[in-house]
Amino acid sequence: PRPPRSSNKNISTRTPQQRRGSIARSTAPDIATRIHEDISRNLYECAICTNEIGRSSKIWSCRTCWTVFHIGCIKRWSKNEGSAVPRSAGQSDEETQGGKQWRCPGCNLPKETFP
Repeated sequence: PRPPRSSNKNISTRTPQQRRGSIARSTAPDIATRIHEDISRNLYECAICTNEIGRSSKIWSCRTCWTVFHIGCIKRWSKNEGSAVPRSAGQSDEETQGGKQWRCPGCNLPKETFP
């Protein structure tokens, strides 16, 4: 029996083993090419939902660690209280832009711009 398909045609419900089969992950020398090749081969997973990121998926990529996420996943993550960056003692709202920072789940570094 086949696993149920998601209503979102850009997200696969196959397990990583089913997706990868005998296709090898990219061994390109630079990270940008590796990510691009893995996404093209349907071998890249969103680090939040662990579903496949396909060529037509809407994505967001961290400019620090290059981790790629589904745009919907990272938007939910960035608005989650658990991803908020705590203010240091003595910092004003202006210094932290009203406390509106969040952390990338890939590198855990603070981000000021929301996806």
